[in-house]
Amino acid sequence: MVRVELERALEELRRIPGDLRGPDVRLDLWRILERLEYAALILSMGFSLMDYDPSYGDLEGLSNRRDPSELAKLLAGCLEALEGDDPKRCYDGVKALVKLLGSLISGREG
Repeated sequence: MVRVELERALEELRRIPGDLRGPDVRLDLWRILERLEYAALILSMGFSLMDYDPSYGDLEGLSNRRDPSELAKLLAGCLEALEGDDPKRCYDGVKALVKLLGSLISGREG
């Protein structure tokens, strides 16, 4: 179930052309955000993960937080972590993406 939501979010993220700022992509970002929040909830319940460690989410490695391909790489890393039996890394990456997408949607990420 988590994998399916993450894969769908990844597909939707890869379909967004260009910059993630602006009103034209906000609806797309909302859909992705909802999928990621659901995946984080399932991960937290399934693996008893409650503490979010932002340094574990790999956001520092992003060169451009408004580039969909950069965020897709991070999300692909979350899927790899899940497949590699590291749900904590997956959870933290998903939570980091949720936080970042929320900032982009609200216009706080510049």
